[in-house]
Amino acid sequence: MISISLDGNSQTTDTVCLPVADAKKVLADAKQKPVLLERVQLLTDDIRLLNQRIAVKDSLISTYVAKDGNSQAIIKALEDQKATMQEQRKLFEDQLAGYEKLLRREKRKRFWTAVGGTVTTGAALYLFITK
Repeated sequence: MISISLDGNSQTTDTVCLPVADAKKVLADAKQKPVLLERVQLLTDDIRLLNQRIAVKDSLISTYVAKDGNSQAIIKALEDQKATMQEQRKLFEDQLAGYEKLLRREKRKRFWTAVGGTVTTGAALYLFITK
């Protein structure tokens, strides 16, 4: 009789325990997304700034050409600076594309991790209830 009443009053709680290695991976992924978003923002700002500098160099070059046709050394230096800035902009755009790719991969990874966790939890609950 005592055993019957104890079985009726026992409460079970379902918990899902992740291995420590998986929990560390999830935590590291969660911390990585804001860093990637910040880097994307910084690269976008750098690209915008370089576009402004290139526009200034273009205006200086056109000013020197209109003002004095003999300023070839100054024009050459400005054109070299402009070319350097365009190369930097290209590098920043390539880095930006890489970070955007990492962000897409991170979003995809989080989605499938959430789906897998939900399916695993559902399957565990089903097995627990049916047994």
